[in-house]
Amino acid sequence: SDLYMAGSLGIGTTSLTGISLFISKNLTGATTSYGIANSSVAQSDVTSNVYNYNSNIGTQATAFTLNAMMHYRATQGTIGAGSTVNNQYGLLLTSTLTGATNNYGITSQIPAATGAWNLYMSGTANNYMAGALGIGSTSVGGTTGFTGIRVSANLTGAVSAYGIASRGQVQS
Repeated sequence: SDLYMAGSLGIGTTSLTGISLFISKNLTGATTSYGIANSSVAQSDVTSNVYNYNSNIGTQATAFTLNAMMHYRATQGTIGAGSTVNNQYGLLLTSTLTGATNNYGITSQIPAATGAWNLYMSGTANNYMAGALGIGSTSVGGTTGFTGIRVSANLTGAVSAYGIASRGQVQS
């Protein structure tokens, strides 16, 4: 049966100011524990799309400025004195995510516009990619035996056009 609630819900907390759903409960009881576990099964009548988590944030129709709208955010909590965390993942897509005809780890469909980026890494940490990388080409890796960077782009109309450009000095 359906359950409807008009107010806020707190689990493990009574502080709900500005919060619709607040879960603040110790994770305990097993060597592996989940804050939220959603294990849905799409039934045969669902033939178009399944959205297990769908973020759809809007704003009120009035003049105001919102500094930032974040649909999903990972923030470091307190790692208690004496405890050690070996690995931490902001977003983990496991190796089992391969059951469909096409499997995409992360897909962005943001169209080209001023201030729009499909991929924007502003952190100063190094970046690592284990597989082949295609820029303007999907013919990388797989059966082609290609294991580097493949650039396939129309580089006309510029005084200087580079497929891959690198500037820097070797530091010793």
